[in-house]
Amino acid sequence: MLLGIITDPTESIEAFEGMAAELYPARGGKDSSRAEKPLLREQVDDLGNIVFSAVPVGEYVMIVHLPGREMVIEGLTIESG
Repeated sequence: MLLGIITDPTESIEAFEGMAAELYPARGGKDSSRAEKPLLREQVDDLGNIVFSAVPVGEYVMIVHLPGREMVIEGLTIESG
C-alpha cells in the first residue's frame, strides 16, 4: 500500500478533493514519469489522502493533477515486507 497526504497552507483541502493521482513504474532517462498508461489511478479524498492499494514491489513515480499544475513525486520505492 502507498499512502500520500496533500496539504497546502495557502489552499483549502477541499480544493484537492477528486483530483487524479497516477502511479507509474519508474523508468530511467529523461521524462521517466510519462509511460503511456499509469499502473494505478486514484483520486484525492476529502481529507487530502491518496491511497494506492496492492502496489507491487518496485520503483515508482506519482503524478498528482492539481488545479492548474501537476505535482510529480519521484523515487518512491515499495519493498517486500
